[in-house]
Amino acid sequence: MAIEEPKFQVVEEFSGIEIRRMSAYWTVEIELEGDEKEVGNQAFRPLLKYISGENKGSEKIAMTAPVNQQAAGEKIKMTAPVNQEKTGGGKYRIGFVLPAEFNSRKPPEPLDSRLKLRLVPERTLAALRYRGSWSTERFAEKKNNLLTAVAQSGKWQLAGEPLWSRYDPPFMPWFLRRNEVQVEVRASR
Repeated sequence: MAIEEPKFQVVEEFSGIEIRRMSAYWTVEIELEGDEKEVGNQAFRPLLKYISGENKGSEKIAMTAPVNQQAAGEKIKMTAPVNQEKTGGGKYRIGFVLPAEFNSRKPPEPLDSRLKLRLVPERTLAALRYRGSWSTERFAEKKNNLLTAVAQSGKWQLAGEPLWSRYDPPFMPWFLRRNEVQVEVRASR
């Protein structure tokens, strides 16, 4: 059975990068402070409890992909790629993408006050897909590759913060795991 993912249309491809026009979608998110390697693990249980029915209305919500992780408060210069490991005081926002059924209605409110609902608006992303482990070193390498390719494209400029998207469950063999680095972009003037 396929796991639902946010809808998008590829508008351009170059250097292994896809430029995607993403549809709007809801996420449930938690912001945690700590080591980039550990915050994803710490976030999983409260997010899983939310979709398992620990929300107002006790509604069970289907698991979707990806699980997103982003440095909170991270600032990136718009003129050049920046390779950053830990910023914004070590805070990270980790979120589950919610099913498309919530595009027509607001998701149920979380019972856990640390969890927040957010409607992610329609936007344009540059995405670099890769297979392999969930190591922060591999993510940093791919993030640098993505930011460099966008900067060198001449057609696109950075308009947001890099996002680490993981599409597979932990029991998937590490060498088969689908991962992406994504960053919001806009057309250069």
